[in-house]
Amino acid sequence: MKTIIIIPQMAGSYKGVLGMWSAERWAPLDLRRRGQLGPHDGELIVLHMIPKTQARSERYYVGRLEVYQGHTYLRGCGDTVAMAGLCKRYILRWIRLWEDGEP
Repeated sequence: MKTIIIIPQMAGSYKGVLGMWSAERWAPLDLRRRGQLGPHDGELIVLHMIPKTQARSERYYVGRLEVYQGHTYLRGCGDTVAMAGLCKRYILRWIRLWEDGEP
């Protein structure tokens, strides 16, 4: 069993490590059905952002989703991002990261 440690501030530089996870493990992020499909509030995730246009580059973002006044935000890597804005510009896929002490 391999242990992978990702430092949130350096998630972008871990593209090769994140790519080790097979494509079928990445789930599409559907904000309307998040309560059923996940990720749940407070869960540590890696968000894979695939640009809808060629003007942007592919990115990875490590953080936790939270809801504030009816809006979903991703908090991590030193800032907070509104998910509605990301959905307009990127195809979003996510995978859960295990935290210390989890199997």
